[in-house]
Amino acid sequence: MNRWLLALPPVMFLGLAAMFMWGMGRNTDPSALPSTFVGRQAPATPAEPLGETPLLTPADLRTGEVTVVNFWASWCV
Repeated sequence: MNRWLLALPPVMFLGLAAMFMWGMGRNTDPSALPSTFVGRQAPATPAEPLGETPLLTPADLRTGEVTVVNFWASWCV
């Protein structure tokens, strides 16, 4: 009985590693998940700060440099 318990972690690890390798090897289309904001203007920035984080203003987004803004909502996939 102890031999089976000792073999269980390596077998589980190999199974999990195989699943990860299979998942990374799938050739899926990255555009299959449609984006709501493609071709549209970004929503307005919040008017209230979240904790100690400073507010992001529209002027911050128009500096002419590349800016990454993470628009997230509870309904996002």
